Formats: sequence, structure tokens, C-alpha cells
Amino acid sequence: MKNNRLVRANKSELLCHFAIALVFGLFAMSLLPMSASAQQISPDAQTASRPAPNPLRNAYFGDLHVHTSYSLDAYSFGNRNDPRAAYRFGRGEAVKLPGGIQSQLRVPLDFMAVTDHDIWLGDISLCNDPSDPAYKTAVCTNLRSSEQHPKESSALMMSLASGFMKNPPERNADICENGTINEANKCFQRARSVWQQIQKNADEFYEPGKFTTFAGFEWSAGVKRLGMLHRNVIFPAFTGAPEQLWRIDELIDGAYRIMPKAVPNSAEPVALIAVGASTPTLAKFDPKSDKGKWNFRNP
Repeated sequence: MKNNRLVRANKSELLCHFAIALVFGLFAMSLLPMSASAQQISPDAQTASRPAPNPLRNAYFGDLHVHTSYSLDAYSFGNRNDPRAAYRFGRGEAVKLPGGIQSQLRVPLDFMAVTDHDIWLGDISLCNDPSDPAYKTAVCTNLRSSEQHPKESSALMMSLASGFMKNPPERNADICENGTINEANKCFQRARSVWQQIQKNADEFYEPGKFTTFAGFEWSAGVKRLGMLHRNVIFPAFTGAPEQLWRIDELIDGAYRIMPKAVPNSAEPVALIAVGASTPTLAKFDPKSDKGKWNFRNP
């Protein structure tokens, strides 16, 4: 019988199978809330704003792996451009890079997602918030000086990253108030608000038929899932379509079955299953097996 805290994620037709493994890998790390957008868009509004289909199937070019100042590695290397600056760069505007260099794409991108590292969203934000006690700590002061001292900041980045690679993983207590990774951790709480801003940034720069933006992040594996390394998780706009919704059924034994309301191009009903600590996936539900049964618990 499973004993996991489950988090609901939005799905699209193209990303259904791909995103499920990544999103539910993330809840094991207890880092981010996964609901992308609460506003439902009517089918009529979607049709009205959608460009006409192109029978020629043009090739489109974009970037689904972009780091900004929200990521520890990019910030440590001197990047102070936030996601809004990244989207401006992607749609063709000139942006100042570390060292004062102006850079501009010769041809704007057609689509783009900013995918900053999930595990440090709260840490970077707290270190740059003068109203938070973490701002004056030595670790945050040194982190903010990375533009002037790149070698020292690189060593600091590795120091912060090494805590995450321990078993069990740890956070920096000077920044997060305690080193335990859970939802009570201050860095986790700050990451909630940063994630909301990331979604707003993607929505702000979305230009239908011209520049398509996606909300996303880069999920990083800890020691228990080290072989998975890193995965970019991309969220489409929430439309309320059946393939983006889930149903939770209570079974007669008190456990729960979790199923997508629809799976594109599949008539067979499937459910979320997992074995041990493996990444959950979709498969045919077997009522005689515990692989597809789940229990809910408080964090």
C-alpha cells in the first residue's frame, strides 16, 4: 500500500505521459506546489484566439531550457537577468549580459520556457530580500558578490549544492532557518510565491500565434534518484480539458485510485501506479494489486 503525499498537476495532450513521471518525481522532493493555473478558459475563447491550422506544418524554433537569476548556478556565474528579461530576449529584444555586454537574437524565438532549478528558488529569493534575516548572513552576502568574485562564488555554489546531494538531503540553515527539507522550511515557503510569479511571467509574454511561452522548471534528482539527473517540466495553459483533469476514487478497502479523466488516443482506462520508491507512471489498474492504490497523509 502506498503512503505518499500527492500533488495535482495540469496535463496537456502532448505532455500527458511525459509530465506525469516528472511531476510525481518532484513531490517526493517536497519542493514545489504543482498547480499551474486556476482560471478555466472556455472552449469558445480558445478557438477564437487560436491561429488557423497550417497545412504546410512549418518548422518552429524555440528554447525549453533557460536559466535566469532565479537559478543558483546562473546567479553564481553573475547572471542578474530575471525571467522577464529572459522572455524579452527570447522575443527579440536586446538584453545586457554579465560583464555589460549587450546581446540580441538575430531572429526571435517562436516558443520558449524559463526552466529555473526548482530546488533553489526560495534560497535565491531570500538572499535578495532586504526585509528577510537571511539577507545579512555571510552566505547570502557572498552570493550577491558573485559578479565581483566569480571564483569564490563558484565554490559557494558547490557548497550549497553539496547539501542537497547528501542522504538525506539538507538545506542551508543560515538561509532557510533549518536544514530539514519539508514544507515547514522557510525556503520551501518562499518557493511557493516564486513559482506563482514564474507562471505570471509566462502568461505576461504569451502572444498567440507569434511567441508561445510555457511555465516550467528544472527538476533535479537527489541521491535516491541520482540516475534521473535533471528533467525539465513544462506546463501548458490550463483549459479544463479532460486530459488535464484527474479523478480520485475511494476504494472499498479505504485506499484511493488516481486516474486521468481522459488519455488522448487511448480508450483503455488507466491509473497512476508505482512500485516502492519508483517514479509513478500510468498503466492499467489491477484491483488485486497494491501498485495502483494510494493513501493520503498530512505533510
